[in-house]
Order: sequence, then C-alpha cells, then structure tokens
Amino acid sequence: MKQRQFAFTAIRVLAIYFLVAGIGRLMDVVAPVMLSGSDAHVSAWAYLSLVMPGLVYVAASVLLWSKAEGLVLRITQGQVEDAAEALPATRFASGELYKLALSLTGVILIVLTLPTLASTIIQLLQVNETSYTVTQPFLYSNWAVIMECIVKLGLGLLLIIKTQVIFGWVGRTFQQVRTNNQ
Repeated sequence: MKQRQFAFTAIRVLAIYFLVAGIGRLMDVVAPVMLSGSDAHVSAWAYLSLVMPGLVYVAASVLLWSKAEGLVLRITQGQVEDAAEALPATRFASGELYKLALSLTGVILIVLTLPTLASTIIQLLQVNETSYTVTQPFLYSNWAVIMECIVKLGLGLLLIIKTQVIFGWVGRTFQQVRTNNQ
C-alpha cells in the first residue's frame, strides 16, 4: 500500500469512527427524551448544548469523508508516487509514516476538541440569556475550558500545517543527542 493510499484509508476510517461516535452522542440525548414520553420542557439552549457535540462529530465525519483526497494531498504535500520513483508498495520512505501520524494526530485533536468548545460556548450563552446573575467560579471554569480548547485547536492546526518543520526539528534533535552521546 502506497503512502497516499494509506493516508486516504486512515482518513476514511477516522471519518467512520467520528460518524459512529456522533450517532452515539446523539442517541444518548435523543433516546431518553423519546423513550420517556414525558412532556418535560427542556429549553432550546439546553437541548442544543446536549446535541451539539454529536452534531459536530457527524459534521466532522462528513467533512473528513468528502475532503479525504484534499487532506491526503496536503498531508503528503504532493510527494511523488510514480512506480519508478516510489519505494516498494509495502515500504514507506524514511520518516513519511511519522509525518502522516503527526498530521492525523492534529486532525484527531481538532475534531475531538470542537464538541467541547461548542457545548461550552452554548452553555455560556444559555446561562447569559436565562440568568440575571452568573457566578464567578462558573465563568472562570468555562473560560478556562474555552482557553484549553483554543490551545488544543492551535496545537492541532500546528501539527497539520507544520508537520514538515516539526519532523525536521525532531530529527535534528535526535541526531544531536546521538552525536553528543558518542
């Protein structure tokens, strides 16, 4: 299996995983409401904050599935896959698997962070709309979660966009450690 085929398959498997996770999250919210049969009034904000993580997972799944080819080209950065110039089908060039793993880790980090960010923002909006007083600890904890999500999103984007630079830095660091230990 060539590098692009491997990356394409990995992204599609990741999309299927996020679809299953999203459906699971949605069913965790929708099934109890449907099965209870009660007319419990749940505010739109509360329901949206419960449903949003599942919707983000499903949207990420659809996006990953539909944009898999573009992501593969971005991750592999247009590397040659010509049969005459490529390695045998079962081998990857030195470090290519690590670059692919770094990029996919960035994608996973972003997709796993988005539901938390969305539900926290919706929760803040809900409390702001329905309550006259908001406690300081509540605000601090939610802003801390938002800041954590922003840092994770930044790290995920960095892993996707600067994979080549990160891999080069790690390679130089390992090489320097080896020469210092000799």
